[in-house]
Amino acid sequence: MGRKLFAAIIASIAAASAVAPTSVAAGTFVTGNDLLRYCQDPLVEAKSICLGYVMGAVDYLEKQRADSHVRECIPKGVEARQVIDVVVKFLNSAPAVRQDPASELVGVAVITAWDCGHP
Repeated sequence: MGRKLFAAIIASIAAASAVAPTSVAAGTFVTGNDLLRYCQDPLVEAKSICLGYVMGAVDYLEKQRADSHVRECIPKGVEARQVIDVVVKFLNSAPAVRQDPASELVGVAVITAWDCGHP
């Protein structure tokens, strides 16, 4: 990652204090409600948090799958915007679980969308 991109991400995160999570569930920093707000917020800082969070959660999911010798979940050629769309669609369709940790909900959204089962 280039230094300029890294600096831009850090600046976006620092500037996003105005859109910090409004609630913290036990043992988690970001809930599904928080992530949905980030992803739907028009501020570029919030959108950057959404992108970084979702991509980080997906990278972790795929690493777990690789470590378990399970095929990748997301097909080659899928773009980050598509994954975010899948996550937002899932969060909008599942209000009863949005208080759960966002990292878990991203995994459920991806696994459900691409029908790849658990690792």
